[in-house]
Amino acid sequence: MSYSDPKDVYTTEDLMRLVKSDGTIHTSVTIRGEYLREISGVEKIAGSLGSVDSKLESFGSLEEVGGDVWFSIHTVAPLMKELGQLKTVGGDLRLNDLNIRSLGGLRRVGGNLNLRNVMIEDFGSLECVGRNILLSKSLQGKLDLSGIEVAGKVKYFNDTKSRLDDIPKNQPTLAEPEIPVPLWKKTYAYSVAILDSADAGQQEFYYYFKQTFLDGRLIDVRGNSNYVFALMFDLIRDFRKHRDEQLVVRQLTELETAYPVIQRYTEENLTAAIKGKPERPDIGSGGIAISIDVGEVLDNLRSEHPHLFEPAEGADALESGDAEEVQFNDNDYEEFEDKEDDAEDVERFEFPPADPLYTVVLIETRDDDYNCLETSVAINEKTFAVLKARVNSIRSDVSADRLFIQTMHSENEDSFSIFCFELSTGRRLWQTGNIPPGGSLYVDKAGRSVEAGLTYGLEENYLVLLDYDGNILGRNFGSGYEMISAAEEGFKNNEFEKAKELFLQALETKISTNTKIKAAKKLARIGKLMGDEELLAQIAVQSSSLESDKEAEKTRRANRAAEQALPLAERLSKRSQVEDDEDDEGHNISELSEDEAGKNQYWGKRWKQIEEEGGS
Repeated sequence: MSYSDPKDVYTTEDLMRLVKSDGTIHTSVTIRGEYLREISGVEKIAGSLGSVDSKLESFGSLEEVGGDVWFSIHTVAPLMKELGQLKTVGGDLRLNDLNIRSLGGLRRVGGNLNLRNVMIEDFGSLECVGRNILLSKSLQGKLDLSGIEVAGKVKYFNDTKSRLDDIPKNQPTLAEPEIPVPLWKKTYAYSVAILDSADAGQQEFYYYFKQTFLDGRLIDVRGNSNYVFALMFDLIRDFRKHRDEQLVVRQLTELETAYPVIQRYTEENLTAAIKGKPERPDIGSGGIAISIDVGEVLDNLRSEHPHLFEPAEGADALESGDAEEVQFNDNDYEEFEDKEDDAEDVERFEFPPADPLYTVVLIETRDDDYNCLETSVAINEKTFAVLKARVNSIRSDVSADRLFIQTMHSENEDSFSIFCFELSTGRRLWQTGNIPPGGSLYVDKAGRSVEAGLTYGLEENYLVLLDYDGNILGRNFGSGYEMISAAEEGFKNNEFEKAKELFLQALETKISTNTKIKAAKKLARIGKLMGDEELLAQIAVQSSSLESDKEAEKTRRANRAAEQALPLAERLSKRSQVEDDEDDEGHNISELSEDEAGKNQYWGKRWKQIEEEGGS
């Protein structure tokens, strides 16, 4: 079973919906927000457990986590001080930067135990660690680790920086709101249209929040960042009407100082408004998007990996699969409402239209254990398909009369498929066989007449390219990290030639610089074992270059952090200076030939003209 699709949990009620009768949650869980302070009523989480800017204080009754345990820290200092009844973690336990003094009753960690920047005093009942223990160098020689079986090593680090350092300081004190703050679960916002997905209570609180802000009062929204993002976009929309730059800069400076979660986004979105660029359309709630255009992403892939876009050998239409189809009829919506009335068994999701003609609604029917049995899909209140699966994401292209649905099969969470329907009729055109789990589906609208229409991939590594008729245009079933894993396996089995080729291939892919440095070190060892002087010379040069890249990345990160700490007005000024020295594609004009600079500026201006004319 795959745990790549964690469930977001904000409240005890969210948690209880996932727990089965034996006290187990059979998926991964990510805790968010300020509402859940302790895990109770849960003994085991089969997947991983994460915390993102939450105020979780204890694992409470939880005894076992099958995967990793981790904490993501951005704008909220973690409150976790003890591990409750936790005894076993199957993967990594990453407690770095937390205020933990004792590991209590913890007995086993299957992966790494990360205690960097943790002033640990007592390892409690810990018996074994499956990989390494990571500690700050200040603790070296001060801890008794003799009773712990460590399969890897105990490593000490010069920790001069903590993630807590990045939490904004000197934030103003937020006032208590005069009305309750309705929970608004985190969703990605791209415009003020996020308010369309808010219910009546959330909208009422939002307008109260906006008015109090305009009146000069800053109130506590209990970590519900959607309210803050909505206000940021709302203020920028107001600016598009009044065009008072001083006013909007003052407003957004106050907003990002009080609510740092938006600080990374104010500059970019305000700059776009100042330049007169149109608002970005919202792409839906709950992480499911309608009508995404990723032509730029595909263009980059084509330019960097042209061989991957060559037609696959024997490429043909994908195999058909089974799906129960229901054509449009006048009684469909009544049946749809009947399903929705039983609140115990179904959950409704509604998404903003890709076009005024279409609104997509999904209703999931579930069993007693909250597993999805089937999903009814409707457009404009008319059911057109009932799928024996959970819908993972939706993409559409209205002009091409296509709706693409990525599903995860109810009985096997490692089994995904893609369905293609005609929007206007509900007719199923094709369905893929099983595809790898955990990937994302994207639509390239230009693909109807160019090379590709759909991209299905894991992170930046696409797996398959399809056209709108379901034909396979190209495949790539490997990534740099997978090559590294295969090379490591080959190295362990003394298959040095195989490991050498895989490591060398991985160095040419998009993987982190640190991973490349580790691969280069392994290649140097292989070179010595094989007596390959040519390889050793090649790796010596490459290692030097990679170390330079690593230092350059450190400098860039430090510069970005320093710039982000500047007031908004200064960041806007610096951005303006940089853009004055660049053409419309971001190239430094001084580094281009006269012909290249002129050509890039021409096409940049021509694209703006096309946008203004409403063309494509």
